[in-house]
Amino acid sequence: MRLNKKVQTLWKQKIKAPLSLLVVTLDPGGDTPEVLKKYGARFSLDEKTSFLVTGDPQKLSDFGSAFNVAGWPSGNTTVHNLKTILVGPNLDELKQYKENEWTPEQLIKDAQAFLRQ
Repeated sequence: MRLNKKVQTLWKQKIKAPLSLLVVTLDPGGDTPEVLKKYGARFSLDEKTSFLVTGDPQKLSDFGSAFNVAGWPSGNTTVHNLKTILVGPNLDELKQYKENEWTPEQLIKDAQAFLRQ
């Protein structure tokens, strides 16, 4: 989540286009709306532009599968891989980043390149 906060900060400094962050949990049993709200507050995410969401387990699984993200139970939590997707204003997928193999600076650079097109 620290990466997302850094993206928000850099975005405000370097890009004048709107930014929204969507974080989808694959652990609806543990990541309730109340837990997600506290999590967002802990990282000082902007509530107007950051959306931490949960939902029906099957729909979340289907959503994750569409992006090759999977989760599986492990004790009291869900273990999962990660995917970050940069989307354009029309919700077009611009670039995917696997796991934590990206930096906020790289995402900002990529966004700037797409916005210049």
